[in-house]
Amino acid sequence: MKNLHFPSKIKVAIVQLKNMFTSEKVNGEYVIGGVEEKMLNVLAEKLNFQYEILTSPNGQYGSRNTNGTWDGIIGLIQSGKADMGL
Repeated sequence: MKNLHFPSKIKVAIVQLKNMFTSEKVNGEYVIGGVEEKMLNVLAEKLNFQYEILTSPNGQYGSRNTNGTWDGIIGLIQSGKADMGL
């Protein structure tokens, strides 16, 4: 079976939701918490990657704009600024 390459660092776009995914910037670094944070840490450990947190610029998952682009988390992924969204 062929081994697949997984990047050593990924960018994760998030929307903050109480108890699901929370973040607070402390000394320029995001401190995260919640259920989804635990899942992300398990994935990072098992797949051996580090991650950088990006918050949704408008605090939304994403809406389609009239020109076909998206905003929110989907927009960050669509534009290549994020690799994954939670």
